[in-house]
Amino acid sequence: MIERSWKHEHVILVSFFAGLGSYQTTVDTSWWNNDPTIISGQNDTSIIVQPTSIGTYSYVFNVVDDYGCPYDTTVSFTVTEG
Repeated sequence: MIERSWKHEHVILVSFFAGLGSYQTTVDTSWWNNDPTIISGQNDTSIIVQPTSIGTYSYVFNVVDDYGCPYDTTVSFTVTEG
């Protein structure tokens, strides 16, 4: 930012160059929300589940990055009669 002044007049010039700056975060913490059908991997990035009946099951995976920002995503699948 550049500020110039002439007597009583101010002009502020702001420059932003997209693409010149970037940042990359890393995962600090990750976990799956508790669910009784998860039988293994609760604190891993992959889980093993054992659904108890036909229906749709959803599992939420959470991540907190090294800046403390939380993210989550839901993975769903449907169990049908086999």
